[in-house]
Amino acid sequence: MFRRRAIQAHPTITEGGYIDFADAEVFSILMAKGVSSDGIGITKDDCSKVSNIDGWFKSNSTITTFNEFKYFIGVSNLNTTSLWNGGAFYNCKGLKSISLPDSIESAYSAFWGCSALTEVTFGATNEISYSMFNGCSSLSSASLPKTILTIYDEAFYQCSQMGIVVNMPVLQEIGVKAFAFSGIVGIADLGKIAILKNEKKGQWYGVFHQCASLRFAILPSTLQSIEAVMFKNCTALQGIVMKGTTPASIASDAFSASNNCPIYVPSAAVDAYKSAWTSVASRIQDIANLPSTNPSLYSEIKQYL
Repeated sequence: MFRRRAIQAHPTITEGGYIDFADAEVFSILMAKGVSSDGIGITKDDCSKVSNIDGWFKSNSTITTFNEFKYFIGVSNLNTTSLWNGGAFYNCKGLKSISLPDSIESAYSAFWGCSALTEVTFGATNEISYSMFNGCSSLSSASLPKTILTIYDEAFYQCSQMGIVVNMPVLQEIGVKAFAFSGIVGIADLGKIAILKNEKKGQWYGVFHQCASLRFAILPSTLQSIEAVMFKNCTALQGIVMKGTTPASIASDAFSASNNCPIYVPSAAVDAYKSAWTSVASRIQDIANLPSTNPSLYSEIKQYL
């Protein structure tokens, strides 16, 4: 007979060395898939020997939590055999919480449609895969690792409750619609990003399109291009800070419908920005004036400057 102890909120280990799975359905599936080495319970060593969970959980509406997943350090891929058919936890509409192992390298559409997912604990990772959390409309707790190098297209698309400050100091690339329609509240650091891309040059959405809770954006000195509708309909924006002394190229509607907020630039580059960014020239201000002209915004972002 399978052995489990009382359900716990977070992973615990019993006296016999077995993991005390919080979700009975998860435990049942794992036992049925032969993860247990003795047919009694499942140990951390048993979990570490699993390398593929393709099809085990997909579209399961019963599971609610899988924080023990962090012990599955042999799993590197949460894609399915058909990349366009949803990832490992695709459409698990009851899933609320999961902890990811350090080993994950690719998770194409892994949690797409998990509309009840509220909490994700990341392991060490350097990418967020294509559409990984697309449509996770309840996701509110997700501390993004500062080791992330790449965020692919639509990674957090429509994650409307995701009230975080994006702070990724080593980021190198970010895909189209990565945070579009999400609930992010600030952009503190985009690492070494060179281009903020639009999918089809104005026909679709920019990376941060319609982030209605976004209050500030600090953009890096490495930025060379800001494409169409990048911050369109970010109606709560209080200010945008450009760190670069050389203006990036911008589409005329890159900052359209963004609360007509000021755009702060380095003191020595004010004239250069006004000359290059004619569509928003009236909004450009010297960053030296930020503390006095917008003290509430300065108080919120000074730790990131």
